[in-house]
Amino acid sequence: MTTDTEVTGSKSGEFEALIATMRKRHHTAQDLVLETLREAILDGILPPGARLRQEDLATAFKTSRIPVREALRVLEYEGLAKSEPHRGFTVTALDADQIEEIYELRTVLESHAVRAAIPLLTIPDLADLQRLYDEMEDTDPADDKLV
Repeated sequence: MTTDTEVTGSKSGEFEALIATMRKRHHTAQDLVLETLREAILDGILPPGARLRQEDLATAFKTSRIPVREALRVLEYEGLAKSEPHRGFTVTALDADQIEEIYELRTVLESHAVRAAIPLLTIPDLADLQRLYDEMEDTDPADDKLV
């Protein structure tokens, strides 16, 4: 995977790690590719201007080019990628207002998902959530680091 400034080093490793993590959560190749690319773009693993070559992505995801192409079209529709004739897809540069809007939308969607999931929680689920909350409360705020 290349950009005008090649995606290498820690960013490449971060992308591979993200693929491995996301693979556990998704059942279809298109969902895996779409969600992973979206996350990589929003988290800056794939920086603005990064070329999204279908062949390279298909190899990275160990899938055919069809789910990659479909995912890239969805990302283009969402404004996260752009297609240029004879050049392929690249990551779109987002301004601060667009990023804020995306995170506001994610907050709304994720809040809705939590509300829908709450009635389905079991006692062990609630115990796990309490444990995670307690761990979070016990952390030292000085340990928080901005990346």
